[in-house]
Parts: sequence; C-alpha cells; structure tokens
Amino acid sequence: VTKNGVDDIVYVTNSDGLRDKEYSKEKPEGVTRIAILGDSVSFGSKVEIENVYAEVLEESLSQGYAVEVINFAVTGYGTVDEYVALRDQAMAYDPDIIILNYVLNDPFYYTGEDSVDCQINLLKLPVSCELKHDLLNIRIVYLARNAVQNIFFEESRYYEEGADDFWTGLHQDEKSMAIVEASLDGIDSIAEENEIEVIFIVTPIIYEMED
Repeated sequence: VTKNGVDDIVYVTNSDGLRDKEYSKEKPEGVTRIAILGDSVSFGSKVEIENVYAEVLEESLSQGYAVEVINFAVTGYGTVDEYVALRDQAMAYDPDIIILNYVLNDPFYYTGEDSVDCQINLLKLPVSCELKHDLLNIRIVYLARNAVQNIFFEESRYYEEGADDFWTGLHQDEKSMAIVEASLDGIDSIAEENEIEVIFIVTPIIYEMED
C-alpha cells in the first residue's frame, strides 16, 4: 500500500505487484482474459481504483460475459517495458486479448542506443529492462522517480532538431523509434505465437483545453 501525498490517492497492489485484485494464474474455464499493458494512463495515476479504466471495462463487460481484465500497467513504462511485462508477467495469466495503450510520450523513455536495453533516465544509467521492470514495480521507486523527473524534465533536444513541436520531434528521433518498433514487433510475435488478439490504443497528451 502506497499513499501519494501529492494527490492523496492510496495505491494498493496485489501479491504480484499489480494495481488490481488477486487473480489466479490458472484461467477459470469459460473466462476470457484481457491483459492491459501501459503506463500511468492505464495504471490510473491520480485516479481512484474504481475509476481506473481496467476496472470500469471489467465491470461493464461482466454484465454479459465471463471476463477478467488484469491491469499490468505501471507508471513510467514505455513500450519496451510493456513488452517485458507481457513476456515475463502477463503471459503467466494466459490472456486471450491484449490491450496495449500507447501514449505519445512513450519514446521519451529510451536512451537512443541501438538495443532494447533500458536506462534509469535521469541518471542516464543503462540497466536491463528486467531490472527496470522490477524497480518500477516497487511503488516508492516510481513515486520518487516522478517527483524528480518533474523537476529535471527537458524537451529542448527535440526542438533543436527542427520539429514543429515536442511530440513531433520525439517521434522523429530515429533511434528511440527503432526501439519502440522493436518492442511492438516483440509484442506482436508473442501474440501471434499464442493466438492472442491485440487492441492498440493511442492516447494523446493534452495540457491545455480552450473553452
């Protein structure tokens, strides 16, 4: 259990480190399982658990179907982390459907190296994706990470490349996008091999809305 002092939300995780109820690894007969992969949007950062979209989706679908929606999202994840989460954690739950929530800041979490290795971003310290995955599952780690990143977040290098805006420049960074593409290919390969349907959702980032 972790309480975020900024938004006064209490985050409760199950025995597998997920912000969700307990689920057995063995899928009950006749049940369709949906695995949610994503970052803070899917995790439900600053949102009470009953309003997290995985919970809302499960409640809605359960009105007519035998469905379990399991939320593997973690704040701070990028696409490569989501690939690792699918491979090393979600597949143990035998999902029938994967919902992959891609957020437009996802490439910002990559080093630009020619590999799928991860890094501790603010320190520019390369680590294995498995280690980053485990660290981000420790709730106090990602809360501290977010607080520090809010102070040191820099967008300038993407503007310097001549893009019209930060998000365009971010997706023009070839090395970062190569890692995104490799991670998506990895997710696709797992899904195809195991006959899992994939739903790909792109979430924009909106800072200001005019009346």
